[in-house]
Amino acid sequence: MLCFRFRRCKTISLTVVIGLVSLQTPQTLLSQQAKITDSQSTGMFSGTIREKNLAALHDPYLSGAMPTYYSPGQKKRAQFLQNLIAGEIGFYSDAFGMHFAPITLAVLDPQQWSKVVIFSYGFPTISLPPYIFTMPSDWSKSNAVPFPAKEDVDAATLKRARAEGHSWKELQFEGGDGIGTHEIGHAIIRQLGIDTQTRWFLEFLASYIGYAYLQARQPREVLGNEVFWTVGYAKTPHPHSDLEYMETNHRDLVTKYPVNYAWYQFALDQRVLAVYRQEGLGFISKVKQSFPGGGPKLNTAQVLEKLESIDSGWKAWAAALGEGHSGYEQEK
Repeated sequence: MLCFRFRRCKTISLTVVIGLVSLQTPQTLLSQQAKITDSQSTGMFSGTIREKNLAALHDPYLSGAMPTYYSPGQKKRAQFLQNLIAGEIGFYSDAFGMHFAPITLAVLDPQQWSKVVIFSYGFPTISLPPYIFTMPSDWSKSNAVPFPAKEDVDAATLKRARAEGHSWKELQFEGGDGIGTHEIGHAIIRQLGIDTQTRWFLEFLASYIGYAYLQARQPREVLGNEVFWTVGYAKTPHPHSDLEYMETNHRDLVTKYPVNYAWYQFALDQRVLAVYRQEGLGFISKVKQSFPGGGPKLNTAQVLEKLESIDSGWKAWAAALGEGHSGYEQEK
């Protein structure tokens, strides 16, 4: 099995690395294991199969707007995630005055995880309808996400974290829970009828939706996500950095150069931080208006042109990205 040296010389298998950096749509995730057949790939995201697998566990259950199953002994963690993830759905339901399809949450330990989904432990995914969303009960037992090391975080951020009451473990793993809000962001994009036109803008917008929700309703979770994104951006190798390369070589990146793909994700997240400071929640409504479903197909240059009319700086950001910069460094 192929392996990479990733972050502080920790060896991670190719399968796991692809799992940790994909974090997106079914089309991307299908590349996680090259030998998966068409029939198997359908099962990877079948809500019906996940529902059946979950029921066979006979796990405890929390009722509510987002029904939540959890591994025995994980009730507190399940209550926290139910509040976090269901809160995102409720927030955008209120913001846009619409009803979103119901989602069932499963908070699982490593032993039960493999009985419900095939992905590496801690790799959040949401199924096709009926929507079943899996989250880990314990991030410390996951090798599927490149959490920051304490020595990679600057002293000022650590001081702020202590002042806000975060332990290091909390700060380190909060970015993992933020992946959950990103994944729910994908479901929200589809149901808002937004056609992002390009893969890179889809990933940007999913992160933006998750981050805007955290800023509005879960501000204590914000710092951990910012640390996760910023350290990941700074520490991840990236021989390729051009935005169009990400778009046109998407499959090769996730299957052959997954660590580089992680850098693209983190760079997009840096752009989230910059745009949110200027536009806030209102940016999503502007995107909904400018990128309706059923419109003509747009390429990267045309998407950037549209975005420039919403919030200036997109073209300059894309040019800086091509030189290996997110454009965020100069703004801090």
